[in-house]
Amino acid sequence: MTFLSEDFFEADLHEATVIYLYGTSMQDSEIKKLTAKFSDLRKGTKIITVSFPLSDYLDEKHFELMKCFPVEYPWGPADVYMQIKK
Repeated sequence: MTFLSEDFFEADLHEATVIYLYGTSMQDSEIKKLTAKFSDLRKGTKIITVSFPLSDYLDEKHFELMKCFPVEYPWGPADVYMQIKK
């Protein structure tokens, strides 16, 4: 397992198998830029997002929603979405 602490916009994500994105405070323009980058990931890459599914920003041909469930964070509840690259 490898954890990277890098700028999502600059990082090479092609080898990623799982990506966690807590993008609740991100601007829509930033999320759209990231989801466009995510559309180039390898088939089977899992992406976990908090507060929004990727389908809010890309059509469903790129990602399949596997599961959605509520999570209680120290600062309050949020929905978590598990998606897989088609």
